Amino acid sequence: MNNSKFYLSILIIFLLLPNNLLIAQVNLKEIKSIVYFLSDDDKLGRKNGSPQSYEISVWIKEYFERNGLESFNDDYFHNYYYVNKDSITIKERNVVGLLKGSDINDQKYIIISAHFDHLGTNNNVEDSIYNGANDNATGVAVILGLIKELKQIKYRPYNLIFVAFSGEEEGLKGSARFAENLPVPGEKVKLNLNFDMLGRTDSIDTKTYFITGSDYTNLKEIILDFSKSETWKLDTSSNRNLLFLLSDNFSFIESSENNNFIIPAHTFSTDTPNAPNYHSTKDEADMIDYKNLLSLTRYIGRLIDYIGQNRAEIKWLKEIQYEFEIEEEGMHFQLIKKK
Repeated sequence: MNNSKFYLSILIIFLLLPNNLLIAQVNLKEIKSIVYFLSDDDKLGRKNGSPQSYEISVWIKEYFERNGLESFNDDYFHNYYYVNKDSITIKERNVVGLLKGSDINDQKYIIISAHFDHLGTNNNVEDSIYNGANDNATGVAVILGLIKELKQIKYRPYNLIFVAFSGEEEGLKGSARFAENLPVPGEKVKLNLNFDMLGRTDSIDTKTYFITGSDYTNLKEIILDFSKSETWKLDTSSNRNLLFLLSDNFSFIESSENNNFIIPAHTFSTDTPNAPNYHSTKDEADMIDYKNLLSLTRYIGRLIDYIGQNRAEIKWLKEIQYEFEIEEEGMHFQLIKKK
């Protein structure tokens, strides 16, 4: 084959690639290595405020840097403090990066998030480490994979903010502080897509997922329209409103109550607190369906681009009404009252 025919063949392949994509760079080996790294025994369960949590935040920051995300400040970190139930002041941080869109006149942002903390250790059982592979090393693997997926899109008329939250297991501490101190005007934020517990299919079919609070906005309809040509399916059998109130997405709703805007925010998941090994020391990396997780990451990348390219407006369909108290049981939080 001469050079002209070779380059013509490459051009034809390039033009036939779907959904405006070049080549999806994230692969099975990388997705798997991220989950194994975060849930290794030497991370001691990624307890909020621990040296291991600090180590992981540095690792995520370096991943952001290597893959071309910009920082809103000098170091990618969003620092915060809180006093825990033992009256100890905990210093923690989220990791935040920006992937700018192609259109410099477009100031809309989509926030893509997942929490990286977990429960630490429990010395009262033989296997003492809460490895947190599914909860939520898988969510972190997805958002890191999405950086590579979305960077490959030739024209992207939307900005993406990637956030790895700490403090979720302590009562949404990291996401609450971030939502109260957004790096961009809240009115400019189109949507928050949060990712949590995506590696198991015990309670759901493969290539199937759900979003929390699916009846609150029109995101469900947009997803269903997009997914007509996809093998992935959105489970619409339940609205998962309980999880909507207890996941990091809720911080964006709660922080917006005193403003003229409420950021649409939902969590994507394939698992629930009723599933096996939830908040258990048996939540290990070898229990994850990595092929399903990789496929989901690539699908979500296409979905985000569809939402951004079509400039679809995410609208609230009804008012969120809730009243609840959180009762602490060790590291668990239980909804005991709601309306």
